[in-house]
Amino acid sequence: MGGRRVNLNCVKKIIGVSFRITTNGETMPKQPELLLLDYPKNLFKPVDPMFIGRGSVLRKSFDKTGEVYEVDLLNGECTCQWGNAYVWLSKDQKWIPNKYCTHKMKAIASIVQKQADKGNDLTSSYIKALATRYNVYEVVSTFHKELRRGDRNRAWFFACILSAKRGMFGVIKYMSNVVYEETRDHDLAEYLFKLKMDKESITSANICKAVEWFCIAPKKWEMPHRWEIFFEEMQAYKQLVKEYGTGVASGKGAASPDHFSDMLIAIERGFKERDLRVFQYGVKGGLKTTAENPRAQQAYRLRMLEVLTDLADVDRGYFFGEKAAKDELRYHDINVVADLAWGEDEACGVTTKSLRKIILNRPTIREFPLGKYPNIPLYAQDNHTWYGKSLIRRFPRQIDPGQEQTDIDFRWCGAYHGLSWRYQAFAQFKSCDVLWEQVKMHKGINRITQQLFY
Repeated sequence: MGGRRVNLNCVKKIIGVSFRITTNGETMPKQPELLLLDYPKNLFKPVDPMFIGRGSVLRKSFDKTGEVYEVDLLNGECTCQWGNAYVWLSKDQKWIPNKYCTHKMKAIASIVQKQADKGNDLTSSYIKALATRYNVYEVVSTFHKELRRGDRNRAWFFACILSAKRGMFGVIKYMSNVVYEETRDHDLAEYLFKLKMDKESITSANICKAVEWFCIAPKKWEMPHRWEIFFEEMQAYKQLVKEYGTGVASGKGAASPDHFSDMLIAIERGFKERDLRVFQYGVKGGLKTTAENPRAQQAYRLRMLEVLTDLADVDRGYFFGEKAAKDELRYHDINVVADLAWGEDEACGVTTKSLRKIILNRPTIREFPLGKYPNIPLYAQDNHTWYGKSLIRRFPRQIDPGQEQTDIDFRWCGAYHGLSWRYQAFAQFKSCDVLWEQVKMHKGINRITQQLFY
């Protein structure tokens, strides 16, 4: 290691020097120019009391030179460039716990494997340590994208990472919130809701089953009949944008509360006249009505639920009534009720009983991979992450139809623009595993979805 020793007792501040402090007082590059030397030595606590000890880890896997980094798990220090237990946060002027470097993770993985041979399972502690390497919002975005893509291995990996950050309940809660954004699998929605309402039933095994079920469930863009619904949804939004501006695309909405009764009238008129565009105008306008608070928003949605279920017999109405009573009605819940009221077949997107039986009766869960640290994929960096937003600002043309996407990947984006692409990709190729520029997109719909981008 290069550098010189620093006497921590004599020196309080060093200005204009870039270095970092290790537990033995040596200095290395990659720290702030203004460094407070009240480094929190001996305050580090391992994620698990079993994660202690010192050792040497190869600088690189299969490194024939034999060069190593020294790891001290008890103090949380590694002699690599990024191995401090704490890092200086300039914005808040304080030391904060650092992420676990790959060398510390390798040392921990070795402990986990040895303890497994003795019958001790330290996997959950390993996951907690690994989770420090990820930003929670990027984890959420990636987890959602993997559910959407149907990649069971990667979805399970990021479900575990998310559980370390938000708990197992947080994983089920998120899946329950987004299930109707991606699918029309009512059995899956009820399974997730029951888990959410009974926290004691939320186990790693049940999360694994839920993830697998979600991944194999048919997605909305794979159902040919839904293109007509999506098309009229976009036409409805086009009219709402004209009347209220692009703010209707945001979660807060923009439609005037004074017009909410008009939206209910549009729902009824569109249903009776079998005019799907008018019907969707009323549904989307009602959902995008500006509410003073969450309670007021729920009141709007409850009223819409009443109107929709009065218009037609919705077999799953009991389920949404239970959600309203015990939890909350979400944007996509009302969309589902509207689709069912309009006449969508309740069984159109339900996973077959044979596949569901295989998943639910599986005795073991997927093994969490040790020693793997996948990066956040480019397709997870969209308008839901800070880095994704910066990429959109830097490469806005790559979102246009027919443009080669080299710096962004919007095929799995949750915005209507990405959903539109998936509908058309699947219609043209029976798959979304194609390049963005290969898909011929509907010009009129494209103009609308770009307006709804937020």
